[in-house]
Amino acid sequence: MASRGPGRQRGLLASVLLLGNRALHAGGLKLADAILLVVLVAVAFLASAASSPGGVPVTFVVEAPGEGTVLLPAGQDGLYFFSGPLGRTAVEVAGTSARIVESPCPEPSHHSGWVDEPGECLICLPNRIVLRVEGPSGTGGQERPSAGSDAVDAETH
Repeated sequence: MASRGPGRQRGLLASVLLLGNRALHAGGLKLADAILLVVLVAVAFLASAASSPGGVPVTFVVEAPGEGTVLLPAGQDGLYFFSGPLGRTAVEVAGTSARIVESPCPEPSHHSGWVDEPGECLICLPNRIVLRVEGPSGTGGQERPSAGSDAVDAETH
């Protein structure tokens, strides 16, 4: 799959501008057409950058019995510690992702991995620690199950 990073977008913009410049000097493109072309390319570039997953501003919300609700903005990279009835739980924030890296839960596999999409959460139920992602939906138009729906959104044993 091709990269959608900023470097690729700048290269595409430069290519379009070069082609527009050549057409302008060849007489096939009027100045107003060239200005319109540049505006359309700029709008497309900004729309692409705004819709990229890395551009979605998210906040990580940690609920812990000892500290209440704590907000950790994405981009504030670090290791954060929260206390629960079983002991200490460590939450790592790296860029626009977060995870529980250390927990006294008996089954830590239930909250392993990274979360980065609004609506995702990791829960250490025995230690009463909840880590959830809040922000604008980046699910590509797919709706997540809402409370009260018949969709399965949890696993129990």
